[in-house]
Amino acid sequence: MTLSFTSRWRDELPATYTALSPTPLSHARLIWHNDALAQQLAIPPSLFAMENGAGVWGGESLLPGMSPLAQVYSGHPVWRLGRPAR
Repeated sequence: MTLSFTSRWRDELPATYTALSPTPLSHARLIWHNDALAQQLAIPPSLFAMENGAGVWGGESLLPGMSPLAQVYSGHPVWRLGRPAR
């Protein structure tokens, strides 16, 4: 089974993120995962094996089709800046 990634959110909402590669964690290791949820999301069990998946979960490698991004924070303190209080 292969995972497939879509970029709809990335394509339709460009002002809400910055394209950014993940910062790898040093000595990353997977401690636990939810088997039932992984099955519902069709995540192959091989991605939870240390030799295969630790790099993905720890930011060291990407799977084909992944295009990482960082979401822009746009909470009320940001949009209120520069506007007079009412």
